[in-house]
Amino acid sequence: MIRWWHIAVFGAALALSAAALAPARIFLHPVKGGLAFEEARGSVWDATLTKAHIGRLDAGDIGVRVSAADFILGRLVADLDFNGANIAGKARLQMELGGERRLMTSDIRIKDFPIEDRFALVGETRLSNVDMVLGDQACRSAQGLLESDTLVRSAEVLGANGPSLSGVAECAGPVGRLMLTGERDGDSAELVLDLAGNGAAQWSAIYRTGRPEVAGRLVLLGLEPQGETGAFEKRGAARWLPF
Repeated sequence: MIRWWHIAVFGAALALSAAALAPARIFLHPVKGGLAFEEARGSVWDATLTKAHIGRLDAGDIGVRVSAADFILGRLVADLDFNGANIAGKARLQMELGGERRLMTSDIRIKDFPIEDRFALVGETRLSNVDMVLGDQACRSAQGLLESDTLVRSAEVLGANGPSLSGVAECAGPVGRLMLTGERDGDSAELVLDLAGNGAAQWSAIYRTGRPEVAGRLVLLGLEPQGETGAFEKRGAARWLPF
């Protein structure tokens, strides 16, 4: 006698076998405003995205490993390995059928952040033990530590040593927020990246100073003065999910 679960197991095995033979390029494509790469090589379970970039950041060849066991259980779990000039480290992306997304990383390092074609802020920003769970309409939970010496080491571009930055990952209503702040010698800075469950991302950078020479450099970097407050701001949008 053929039972229903025999059919279910057979169907799952058939789907898994078909997916295992499918090339990665069928499922993985560059995303406007987010992940860009030259080619997707390998299978859907074990792929390499060559010459990848996330915005202006060089992510190198990204390794993508998808768990077949989790796929059978109805969720997508992908381990990502970054080894680029600007991004290095490992992360895990988990997606449930119900729409919940989870982003985890023990240690991601962002080095020498390019601001414009002519400028880059040297230094390193680290994301440690980040674990963020996002639903369609709300951030479920978020934790993790952030730190950066980029503004401290970018005196040549800024015109002065900026503050060291630190912060945490936290929920901010419907989004998960990565926020770095710091102060030094009367200057202050705030960097914010908001991640939504639908894959959208919003970022902002605010620098406050009373020194004209620093203000002039900030304008060259594309930050816009906010009235007479001494604050200079730049905002943008992107996508953090690779689809």
